[in-house]
Amino acid sequence: MEEAHSSPGATISAHEIGTKRYMLVYGIATFCAPICWFICYANYDSICQNIPEGACVDYSPPVPWFITATFDYVWFLSLPLAPVFLPNNSLLNPEALLKAYDPQLAFVETTDNVDNKL
Repeated sequence: MEEAHSSPGATISAHEIGTKRYMLVYGIATFCAPICWFICYANYDSICQNIPEGACVDYSPPVPWFITATFDYVWFLSLPLAPVFLPNNSLLNPEALLKAYDPQLAFVETTDNVDNKL
C-alpha cells in the first residue's frame, strides 16, 4: 500500500510551521521539567537521608533551580496557547470536530452582528 506524501514542491503554511515549533517547545518542557524534578529529589534524598529534617542547609541541587523553573514556566505559559496551535484538521479542534459530526454545525462568524457602540 502506498503512503500519501506531499509533493516536493508543496509549501508548508505558516500555521503548520508554528504548530511544529510549538509542539517542539511544549514537548521539551513537558519531558525535561519532570526529569529535572526527579534528579533533584533523588539527589536530595540520597545526600540528606540521615540528616535531621531542616538541617541539610548546605545542599545545592545538581540541576540549578533556574533551569528547572524555566522548563516549568515555559510549560505553564504554553498551556493557554495550545488552542491557537492546534492543527486545522485535528479532531481536537472543536470546529473540525463539529464539521466531522455534522457539516451543517460549522461555526458562524458573528462579528457583523456585534454593535460596536462605546
